[in-house]
Amino acid sequence: MIAKRGMRMADLELLKIYRDRNWRLWKQNDNYVVDFRDREPIVVKVPEGYEEREIVSALDLILGMPYKRGRELCLTNESLMRYVLEKIMIRTRSRATLRNCIEALVAVMKKVRKTPDQLVELARKDKETVERMLVGVLKSFIRNREHTESIVQTWRSYLKKFFVVNGIDIKLNIEFPCIY
Repeated sequence: MIAKRGMRMADLELLKIYRDRNWRLWKQNDNYVVDFRDREPIVVKVPEGYEEREIVSALDLILGMPYKRGRELCLTNESLMRYVLEKIMIRTRSRATLRNCIEALVAVMKKVRKTPDQLVELARKDKETVERMLVGVLKSFIRNREHTESIVQTWRSYLKKFFVVNGIDIKLNIEFPCIY
């Protein structure tokens, strides 16, 4: 229970109960907390400038994902939450679109050992370095035959959109062989 984990119950406002999984969504001042009951609650990193209704709707979409790593990645990275609020919720409301972006980020994270928030901060400081790093990672996926060219092209598109939503116009120029 949340009260045992250092959060005072008086400060928390219950927003929603997810009965199928017995999870709870709480609000504490300007923070949102997801209590999973069987493990530590997660304080959601929410960017400023969004209404509570938009945030709760985005959290519903995220918490409905069957992909645990993806859920937790979205909840703990402000840059990814911004992507969900700006692109996914406005354009598609599609878990498949979100899953594809998260799969691309997870694959890149394994190679570069940085979270989405760390990648965005690094790109703000030195965009060219991040571009080279991401192009190198994407090329290595093809070279090592870890992923097909079509998947890498799709991931490149999602990564570009992810960075644009976070205010960075990144170019990921990769020459793909022509397929006839």
